[in-house]
Amino acid sequence: MSSQSAVDQFWTNARIEGKLNRLEVLTGQDPHGTLPPPVWASSPDPAQADADVAELLAGGSLTMASPRADYSTEDLPLPQIGDLAIVLDGTDHPRALVRTSAVNVVAEHPEVPAGEAVVERLELLYPRRAKSRSRQPAG
Repeated sequence: MSSQSAVDQFWTNARIEGKLNRLEVLTGQDPHGTLPPPVWASSPDPAQADADVAELLAGGSLTMASPRADYSTEDLPLPQIGDLAIVLDGTDHPRALVRTSAVNVVAEHPEVPAGEAVVERLELLYPRRAKSRSRQPAG
């Protein structure tokens, strides 16, 4: 399966399982539920990308920081609350659908060597984490 077809299949499953299409029957299609979101890995280093995906899948969220200057240099908009993305692992396979839940620009951050940092919190939408259930003994 090609990388693009893997992303397309992931998106098809994620938009249903992530419940992005709940109101389509009543309201018609919403662009967030039909247009595939940006696809990226958290790091160019495969081991770091795998570690970030593992943290995201285990904990349900991930906080990332990047230099504010990167957005200006590459003429990119800052992340916005509600943005969706498909996160790739270190082998460029789609592993998670996330939504940005917080964005802050801070004067300094330990992950950014110098200058302002953009700190983004990502919340896992798909795959859903398994909830631990404790069973009470019958009795």
